[in-house]
Amino acid sequence: MRLYYNSKDRVKVTIRKSGLRPPLPMNGHKDLPKMSWFRNLIFTLSTIALSTIPVSGFPDGAPVDACVKPRPNQPYHGDARSQPLDKNPYTLVASSSEYVPGSQITVTISGSSFKGFFLQARDSNTNAWIGSWAQTPNTNTHPECSAVTHADPREKQQATLIWNAPPNTRGQVYFTGTVLKEYAIFWSDLVAHVGLTRSDSCISIISKNKMVITSMFIASTQDNRY
Repeated sequence: MRLYYNSKDRVKVTIRKSGLRPPLPMNGHKDLPKMSWFRNLIFTLSTIALSTIPVSGFPDGAPVDACVKPRPNQPYHGDARSQPLDKNPYTLVASSSEYVPGSQITVTISGSSFKGFFLQARDSNTNAWIGSWAQTPNTNTHPECSAVTHADPREKQQATLIWNAPPNTRGQVYFTGTVLKEYAIFWSDLVAHVGLTRSDSCISIISKNKMVITSMFIASTQDNRY
């Protein structure tokens, strides 16, 4: 900025160009509604973006702290709570409830389609976490608390899981946890019952049929002797 004096002692002020910009005209505050509208738009878009985050939940499985939360083995999805067990559409089947050192037990989840699960192995007598899970396709394991969970959010019709018994002990075990159909629809406190898987059932039926046929054949040969 420079000052110039003329013959009449009047001061003229000349402002040279610089990097500073003059303040924007307010136009009688006519631009304020535009700024408010813009802020509201940004706020709305941010809210929508944040609200869509929980839809996917944990796409690569439940975190390990699900083992120790006040509602163990359950997802904390906002206000969502477990559905009534009498309306549970899933079946959890364990190949055995007894184990010896180094043995394996297969646990199968089947029924209606589902997106996620979280199962934990517990000692039947002490209720303590026990054993570990094999790293099978599309699963993540939490050895810290003998738990296994899904590794992707895709819909599933069945999941076959393999539990490894402790190397130096024998005893009884049960498997409990949650199967999740959607983000806010899930069933918790499920317990696997001991039974035959579908393949084992087929083998059992075939074996029984062979026994029946063999018995009939022996009986018929004995009848022909007389």
